[in-house]
Amino acid sequence: MDSYQKFLDNHAADLPQTGFDYQFYCFIYFLFDSEQQDVVSYETEDDIVINRNQEKELIQVKHSVEKDSKLTNLDKDLWKTIYNWIEQWKEYEKNNPDSFIKKHRLTLITNKVIKCEFITKHKDYQNHDFTENDIRDYLTSLNSETEDVQKGIDSLKSLDNADLKLFLLHFTARSIPDALGLLFSRLKRIYPTDKKTNKVLNQIIGKLHKDKYNNATKRYKLKYKRYDFEKEYITILQGERPDLPDFATDFNISPDIPVDYKSMNLFKQLNLINEVDLHDPNDENIPRNYAFYFHYQRNIDKFINNMLIDDTYIKKLEDKAYQDWDRIFQDKKRVILRFKGKEDDKESFIIDKGSECFSEVMKKHIEPFDYNFSNGCFLKLSNEEPPRVGWHNNWGKKYNII
Repeated sequence: MDSYQKFLDNHAADLPQTGFDYQFYCFIYFLFDSEQQDVVSYETEDDIVINRNQEKELIQVKHSVEKDSKLTNLDKDLWKTIYNWIEQWKEYEKNNPDSFIKKHRLTLITNKVIKCEFITKHKDYQNHDFTENDIRDYLTSLNSETEDVQKGIDSLKSLDNADLKLFLLHFTARSIPDALGLLFSRLKRIYPTDKKTNKVLNQIIGKLHKDKYNNATKRYKLKYKRYDFEKEYITILQGERPDLPDFATDFNISPDIPVDYKSMNLFKQLNLINEVDLHDPNDENIPRNYAFYFHYQRNIDKFINNMLIDDTYIKKLEDKAYQDWDRIFQDKKRVILRFKGKEDDKESFIIDKGSECFSEVMKKHIEPFDYNFSNGCFLKLSNEEPPRVGWHNNWGKKYNII
């Protein structure tokens, strides 16, 4: 039996009795998956709320005890949640001059398997295969004898096209069948062995449960800024971190740039958003970005040779980097969709958003490594054949990079 399965078996009986349910595991997961300045709250405006600068993500969590349960087309959890969000939207704008939907993301998380035609069509809409009218026509075809379901359908259908578009752009449904397993996997990115991951996770769950209880008795809400959470839990978090070499000590070496660097996908992509100028051999951003890429590859090889990490660890690390990139890229894509300027100015606008995407991604921190290493990881993903990430809105199709 593997270590993770032992962890689940050991907690199967006692965790439900002490209130460690699916929703609470999701809350802990988002604490680890948030940014340093994000504030993650438990059971405030929604089940889980993440404050990101000027934007909030409202997360509604729906759990079923039925094994292999499915979220279907007329699922009460789906439509009641949508109805409540739209009612919250209306109430907010009665007393606030700004737009509710432009400041909020709306995320439904469930342990159910999503087998829902509406969710499929929603994804098609986000991929530009459907229009607002197509979605409205589809909603008209839905009918349910369950009051909460029909109210949700009618509420969404009642939005005008402009508001319906905003809702569809800001709404997401996500299936997390095993929240505890996802949390375990998230921590495993930081602690390479199951034994260390189990130890840290047990300690964190125990302490957070105590905090939750103490806050409830004082009528306080449980919430943490990611930075403050790490600071408060530093004894637990640092105690089991892997002893990795200091990446910064290796970054003083200036690698030779390949003769054919102009053919590298990472430079083609940076050239598209004016982050480098391939016609200027003296552009200092060329050796700078190549150094990030070079040292990432070099240090990965060193860590493998020293048996500190393996291919599985690298895959998880790069998958997390991809997720961080995708979240920012999709944000910029939504902004571009709302472009209302002259058509002649659109390409310049897209380039600016691509540059912003690159800049924001380069500020991301892949634990437990430093920013130089993290930058190299993102650039490595942009240099793959075909690339896994890009910066320009049409980075793949328009420029034949993939």
